[in-house]
Amino acid sequence: MSAKDMPSSQEGTDQISNQLGFLSKNDWLDQLTDKLNTEAASFYQENLLEAAQGLGYCIDERPIADSDPSKSMPPKPAFVGGAAGWVVMYLMSGQTLENAVISTKALYQKMNWGDMEIHTDNHSHEGQVGCGFLNVQQSVIDVLKQLNIPGLSKEINKINGVAIFQALKNAGAKVITLTGAHKASQAKVVINQVVGKTLDRQKLYDQNPAFLWDAWATANNKVLTEFNQLAQTNLELDNFTRLQAGLHLATGMFLNAVRLDGAEKNVVMLS
Repeated sequence: MSAKDMPSSQEGTDQISNQLGFLSKNDWLDQLTDKLNTEAASFYQENLLEAAQGLGYCIDERPIADSDPSKSMPPKPAFVGGAAGWVVMYLMSGQTLENAVISTKALYQKMNWGDMEIHTDNHSHEGQVGCGFLNVQQSVIDVLKQLNIPGLSKEINKINGVAIFQALKNAGAKVITLTGAHKASQAKVVINQVVGKTLDRQKLYDQNPAFLWDAWATANNKVLTEFNQLAQTNLELDNFTRLQAGLHLATGMFLNAVRLDGAEKNVVMLS
């Protein structure tokens, strides 16, 4: 899941916009359902366990480093980029980086999600933060703008991922350290709608790695109400969910982790 071998910025944006064109349709969820890998669903369904209170650091499939104090903690629900994903959500509503961080921190407090969490890894390259989402988030925003996903501001500030990471860290976000190599060609991308449940990605990493979005925890009316108040928006739940789905799927495509067509399709939905 590195940036190498990726097409040029505009070429990649156009390609991914074409692949995710169904997100601009009213029946986007039905079309996504038609693109799922249904054969793998039962395995991941059987491996669901109780989710800890809060919101985790990312959807990343890699294990937490042995040296990190969070290694032995029970898994929390997963959202792309962790707190960084919510900063980008607020940036897309038209907020400045400063206000997006303030809004994200307030959302965590209102939702009782505990400390904001982000992640790095123990082998990041210079100019990167070890979070694939933060390395491609601007391109993801460009895709969602091309698709005219409802809820996007007409003016969105361009902020690089390092600046987002540092702003969150300065605001008290907990930094989790991940280790190991990505398994994008092997992993499944799991969208989990089973309320209160999640996957232990550390235990699954060796044989059945999974990138995970616990959609039940982030795409619901309670989160939507607080998000709209802080962002001063009036999104409806379907568009709020669609925006999050686009954020996750486009990120995965830029990082060569999401495949929606053909024999290699790897997106799984649990409900």
